[in-house]
Amino acid sequence: MPGTARRATGLVIEADRSGDPVTRRLIIAGELDAAGGTDLHHSVLDQLRRHQPRLIEIDARGLISLDAAGVAALLLCRGDARQMECQLTVVNPHHRTRQAFLEAGLTHRSINERAGFY
Repeated sequence: MPGTARRATGLVIEADRSGDPVTRRLIIAGELDAAGGTDLHHSVLDQLRRHQPRLIEIDARGLISLDAAGVAALLLCRGDARQMECQLTVVNPHHRTRQAFLEAGLTHRSINERAGFY
């Protein structure tokens, strides 16, 4: 639901429609652990089912903590998006989580500080 924040143990998820009709954006903040990962996965599935986007951006500028369960949730989301011929990209990772994305092989750094996994 656009503009509606969902709160799960330590994680806030807000769906925000980008200006592009085939792109959806989920803004996440807080901690991505097992409980938050479940809610994030449900949010991604909801976006895939309701909107059939070609791209889902997960804006992670407010994500300050990421554990192994959170990484696993992101990989699950990426797999589901691929099955629907959708690209899933993490953008604007917070400086606290950027290194975890890099070490897990989920993201790369580019000139404009956007990072993603495909």
